[in-house]
Amino acid sequence: MRVTVEGVETASQAAFLDTADGHQVQGVFFGRPVPTSELGASILAGFARAMPPASPMTKLHVDNATAER
Repeated sequence: MRVTVEGVETASQAAFLDTADGHQVQGVFFGRPVPTSELGASILAGFARAMPPASPMTKLHVDNATAER
């Protein structure tokens, strides 16, 4: 049986549940409730914060002559 623990509000609660093999946890420690109308933008903002900034040295080069072989 998988268990979802709700109402996690502190780091110590999250740490305890991690050692107690809680399968899934949710609560305000991980994030406040978001209206469904804002959910997509909230998820995308989280991805944007998690992604490293693009390096100015990163470039994609496509050699069409090689790609056509």
